[in-house]
Amino acid sequence: MPEAGAYRERKALLFPEIRRMGKKVDAEGSEWYHVGSRYRCRCAPSKNAGAGRRPPLPPQVTMPRSPRRVFIVDDHPVVRRGFRQLVDEPDDLTVAGEAETPAEALDRIGEAGPDLVLMDVTLNGGARGLDLIRRLRDTYPNLPVLTVSMYDETLYATRALAAGARGYVMKRVPDEVLLDAMRQVLAGRTYVSDAIRERLADEAPKADSLRTEVPGEDGGPGEDGETARPLDRLTDRELEIFLLVSRGFAPRHIAERLHVSVKTVESHRRNLRRKLELENSAELTRYAVAWRVEHGGEEP
Repeated sequence: MPEAGAYRERKALLFPEIRRMGKKVDAEGSEWYHVGSRYRCRCAPSKNAGAGRRPPLPPQVTMPRSPRRVFIVDDHPVVRRGFRQLVDEPDDLTVAGEAETPAEALDRIGEAGPDLVLMDVTLNGGARGLDLIRRLRDTYPNLPVLTVSMYDETLYATRALAAGARGYVMKRVPDEVLLDAMRQVLAGRTYVSDAIRERLADEAPKADSLRTEVPGEDGGPGEDGETARPLDRLTDRELEIFLLVSRGFAPRHIAERLHVSVKTVESHRRNLRRKLELENSAELTRYAVAWRVEHGGEEP
């Protein structure tokens, strides 16, 4: 809009022509109209029209998100190296650190500050991964854990989830499936296979009755817990010893591996024979080896 003085001056000069023609365009491109006794101007922008206005904002820049940090726990160096390569390949993930044992993991995770722990649930061929999950849950309650294993998921998935894990994946799944599982757990969801999801849904109605049973010493259903699968009756320690028996470990070697006495191992073996309804140690060994052949597992 022209300044007030210039507006009046231009209007006075154009009055005669506006009256005669009804409309007049001045040198600056403004259109003047005579409407009744009034004069109207559709004024062209002034040369100083933009003076004093705030300059337009620059386009919004979206900063790239930092990759999510994954800490790897596995007792096999080759497996850790494979996981490291897999995690470091996509742009949205990176390796925060790694550990071979539960003690190393507990010592390093606090300093590494990961967003996710990717760990083998059967560290050193036993069930100590379950103990690590519980320790991590108590120490870092907001740190999600995704467990992996070579063993059939029906054996460990529900135990791992009950211990506090946010997902369970078989080691033999394609890379894309494992990456998807990590991203889902990082997004706050729980990841299990469809088979385990159906199993959890089927077992949900039994939860109330299971709560009335005597709890096991370290996570199992206890002495009186009745389940459809024989190994579900075992405590975590009994399951750990059963898996070592399936791999051909003698009582003395099991005791050395678990840092317990041979007498303690023999006591657990007696409980195994009773719960699995086996007559003697030879039957226990045959049963354990046959189970391993059918369900698979890691090599010694």
